Amino acid sequence: MVQHYTEYEKHPFWEDVSVRNYISLMTLVWLIWETIVMMGLEYKHIWKSERSIIRRLYYPIRYVALVGQFSNHVITTTLLSRVPLTPHTCKIWFAYQSVIVQLMISAVEAVVFLRVYVMYKDDLRSVIFLMMLFALDTGVMVYTGVRINLDLIFDHTCLIESTPKEVCIMGVVAVVVQLILWFMTMYKQATSKNKRQEGPLLQLMTRDGAIVCIGLSAFFGFAVPYTYFVHELTHSAFSILISLLSVIGCRVIMNIQKLKVPLQIESSVELTTWIRTEQGMSAFDIGSVFTFNRQYLD
Repeated sequence: MVQHYTEYEKHPFWEDVSVRNYISLMTLVWLIWETIVMMGLEYKHIWKSERSIIRRLYYPIRYVALVGQFSNHVITTTLLSRVPLTPHTCKIWFAYQSVIVQLMISAVEAVVFLRVYVMYKDDLRSVIFLMMLFALDTGVMVYTGVRINLDLIFDHTCLIESTPKEVCIMGVVAVVVQLILWFMTMYKQATSKNKRQEGPLLQLMTRDGAIVCIGLSAFFGFAVPYTYFVHELTHSAFSILISLLSVIGCRVIMNIQKLKVPLQIESSVELTTWIRTEQGMSAFDIGSVFTFNRQYLD
């Protein structure tokens, strides 16, 4: 662990309890505003769309984050504003936030993994690699999350007095996994044999993959070294990360859902998101993964 300061050292202003409350409020307002702005598209492309894996992932990314941020703001402005706080109270609060963050990271990464899987679903080795990568990533995240909560020591305002090394491991793994997925997306775009038909979808996936990668890399790239070598960011890091994951995840899902366009065939069955390729109409379709109409995709 890295020791940051003694009990007599003056903390930076952002570690003040009142600042923690303001940051919690700002991240909650950001999330509520995003929900309101996206409400029309959400109703059209999520609530009225057919059952799908991607639709099921949208709900926790949007509403677990919203409920978590609201409850966290209530807790920080009431219970956690009455210092001094006991270590037991701090541990419960930190564990609660950790669970929400873990759920958010897992849901957003599942969306990104599914998008890459769509592009490589005919390549068995790539599919196996993606499955192993997702299992390894999830295992590392769960293990480090548990270890971090067990090793934490808090002061009287719930600031962490020392940073466990698992924080660094978690940040590095998250960034490396996103870079791998982004490079796989870029490689598929560069080697596509039918850029005219597949191009728009691949460009969207590459762009959205870059946004997820850059967003998470920027957060962990700044937060982890800073909290490890300088001062703790625990008062605000969770709130910022939860809102960031919710906004990015929901935007990526919405872009996927907006690609769903109806296609009429002889049986008059309405299909979604077909992309013609040299191998045939169903060789590269996002609907085969994101919808349950598999009987029409053979």
